[in-house]
Amino acid sequence: MSGTLAVYQKEVSVYFRSPIAYFVVAVFLLGTGYFFLYNIFLTGDATMAETFQNMGVLLLTLIPVISMRLFSAEYSARTMELLLALPLDPWQIVLGKYLGAITMLLLMTAGTLIDLVPLYLFGNPETTTIVAGYIGFVLLGMACLAVGQLFSALTQNQIVAALITAAVLLGLWFVGHLQSFQRSDALRGLFGYLSFAQHFTDFIQGLVRGLGATTRATSPTFVLINQYRGRLPIYHVDAYRTQSLVELLELGVPELLQGDGVTVVEWADKLLPLLPARTIEVRIEGLGDEPRTITIRRLDRTR
Repeated sequence: MSGTLAVYQKEVSVYFRSPIAYFVVAVFLLGTGYFFLYNIFLTGDATMAETFQNMGVLLLTLIPVISMRLFSAEYSARTMELLLALPLDPWQIVLGKYLGAITMLLLMTAGTLIDLVPLYLFGNPETTTIVAGYIGFVLLGMACLAVGQLFSALTQNQIVAALITAAVLLGLWFVGHLQSFQRSDALRGLFGYLSFAQHFTDFIQGLVRGLGATTRATSPTFVLINQYRGRLPIYHVDAYRTQSLVELLELGVPELLQGDGVTVVEWADKLLPLLPARTIEVRIEGLGDEPRTITIRRLDRTR
């Protein structure tokens, strides 16, 4: 472990001898502070859930700057041969550099703790949700650093390593959106498993908890169908933007309605002929400041 510690100390000192550490930390804290102020004071939402999501996206753009030099700098400075000639195992070199990058990640994360001061002074946030959010954020950063370290080892150019890392991380973040376009359960599961965004969301917000789903429920307005995992598969369909019953048939909505999962449909009047024999209708009435009336009834179409 002494070899790993030596590599780790070298990496940390190199970070702070160059402008990289100060630039990355400053940009991250400024960006996080902006998103925090927007989410808390402008929207009135006294939680960190949305801020954590913004921090995750911001992290994707900064991680390549941290990881690009891990091995590429050794190649460009022609010190890789010297490093390999030292009495160190390859895993000690890799681990020492990785821990040095994680130290940068932890410093960035620690700097955001100041945002919690006004949150606790003027609100009543859920501490467990915040702790889980920070744990998820650190794990997300560690996964991104591992990807960045891989591509830094594959190229001698730091800029190329950063660009490839950024492209791959953005792809892993948004790949979950491809679920809505797949009819195969295997492909849906694969895209959901690869998605960094969905795994990160599991830590910071859990909706549809009654069925054991931990993925944050979001509006499917643009993708029409969202899928969530729980004890049963949950499908969220927004039929507002569909033009005809034929379009709903092409989307495979009848298969979802007749399947083993739970399907929630907004604007279900457009697909009355497709509704299964037993359906639960939830009707919400009321606009603006008027009290809203929620009516729940069972529609038995077997008769």
